[in-house]
Amino acid sequence: MAASYGGIATYTRHLLAGWADRFPEDELHVVLPTGADWWPLPAGAVRHDVHLAGPETLTRPLAMSVQLPRLVRRVNADAVLAVNPATTLRRLPVPLGVVVHDLRHELRPEQFPPARRAVRTVAYRWGLRVADVVIAVSQRTLDDVRARCGPRAANKGLAVHEGADHVDGWARAEPNGTAIASCHHSNKDVGQLIDAWALLDADAPPLALLGLGGERAESARAHIARAGLTGRVSVSPYLPDTEYERLVTGARLVVFVSDFEGFGLPIVESMRLRIPVVIGPEPACLEVAGGHAAITAGDGPAALATAVRQALEMDGAQREAAGQHADGFTWGATAAGVRAALLDRR
Repeated sequence: MAASYGGIATYTRHLLAGWADRFPEDELHVVLPTGADWWPLPAGAVRHDVHLAGPETLTRPLAMSVQLPRLVRRVNADAVLAVNPATTLRRLPVPLGVVVHDLRHELRPEQFPPARRAVRTVAYRWGLRVADVVIAVSQRTLDDVRARCGPRAANKGLAVHEGADHVDGWARAEPNGTAIASCHHSNKDVGQLIDAWALLDADAPPLALLGLGGERAESARAHIARAGLTGRVSVSPYLPDTEYERLVTGARLVVFVSDFEGFGLPIVESMRLRIPVVIGPEPACLEVAGGHAAITAGDGPAALATAVRQALEMDGAQREAAGQHADGFTWGATAAGVRAALLDRR
């Protein structure tokens, strides 16, 4: 059961590709809303359209609850995998696995508009209720599920890391000497990034703040001007995939400082590309970085500026060690973990 946007879509797309490569004997069936053309399915996957008579967020669970049991019987399915919030309201006659990325809507509710928070809360809680196995993308997320959702969810949960080997197919760009920071969610402190760059020497790499639009972009530009960093710090909206990949593969540094993450995919993507990474002491980021990133020693611009300097001083051996760590994060391994968890419930 596929998903359309953000990290959830990235996970679904690459998991399917990794599954098809690792287990070519498996028959994959993918459920999509009628007319959806989000990304290419792997060769051999069978597509099934579900008609949604209204907004996807509201009508999809009802449509899935009616049509999914029929599809399961028709294709004689062995298991079903749902990527929250694309879930069903009914239990199924075969094992149902539900992937949970994070519980940020519960643990950082102020970062969500009320309507979106309410939809996520209902979808996630119901998904955990009907699931036979809960697949968390990190130990951090699994710990949150256990703490927030009770022993029933805890007893059917396990952590299976995401992959990062999709970056192997990215076109490599010439080095551009830029530091990259993704700021598309409110769990990224844009102001702290700008203030940290004001503390760095003028020969520090220019900083590109990505994923900013609307009021957040205007506020960032005003902050940059006040700090005297015009020309050293830039603001960009969401970029097309090819442009984003070209910018990242040529980057000198990636800054991924967040107050909450479920996994932190840009960390392992960057390490796999042998690019130094700066992170904060956030549990999921520490988990996936495995000690190979520069870590801020506390909050505030000064601590971030110090970590940036440390990352810029990483030598080739340190970058290679980080890369070898990230080389272990593959979508084939993710598929193997998810598949084993589903089949274990049969």
